[in-house]
Amino acid sequence: MWLVSSYSASNLFSLRLSSSTSSGGKSHLIPTFYAVKMALIDASFRWDGQGEEDFHWIRPLKIAFKLPQSVIVNNSFVRTLKESRESEKSYQTTVGLRQYVFWEGLLFIALETSDLLLYEKERLQRLVTFINYFGKRGSFVQYQKQWEEAELPEHFSLELSELQSNQQDLHRVIEQGMVIQMMDDMGTTSSFDAFDSYSAARQKVHNDRIFKPIVLKGFKGVSSHGYTSYQGFSSS
Repeated sequence: MWLVSSYSASNLFSLRLSSSTSSGGKSHLIPTFYAVKMALIDASFRWDGQGEEDFHWIRPLKIAFKLPQSVIVNNSFVRTLKESRESEKSYQTTVGLRQYVFWEGLLFIALETSDLLLYEKERLQRLVTFINYFGKRGSFVQYQKQWEEAELPEHFSLELSELQSNQQDLHRVIEQGMVIQMMDDMGTTSSFDAFDSYSAARQKVHNDRIFKPIVLKGFKGVSSHGYTSYQGFSSS
């Protein structure tokens, strides 16, 4: 069973890839698994302070995405300050790439609820309504609605590992030029302290924060030096 919720963008979305540098800030097209789970935990804290208790069933949640109808990635160069290597100056001006993403249409997020207790499922149904940003404050979204599906609906994302046993589906993904992105997620055995900004524990990459190649059901459209467009597959 899946709980599907939809969101519209209130402004431009931006979430830097974990592999990006301070001068090359490329953005994900949509939130990652990690960003969605952190948004749910944040919503739980803001609702009734139960974020640490909810972390234990939110961490293993399986998530899938359906792209908005159209996604435009804008490339912008901005002036930034970085620490100067010259001793007499504290900071120096430099130029960095920043990407800002426009969504036309709704973003759909499906969360598998088959392994949840009734109490956890009811909390999840409330928490998805409280989310108003993903990744960082500034990428604001507006919750629209939710419903349940017995099977994962058509055109939702899949992990690339799920296709490796089916060569026909894998070839179809390659032939149609579907979008493959590396997304971060929470490790299956991680503790709450690894994600707590106020904890002395350090988050370990590839243990607490893991990375998965994801197939998004969409394809790359036109592009230029200033932008790149992507089209999500329609359900009709």
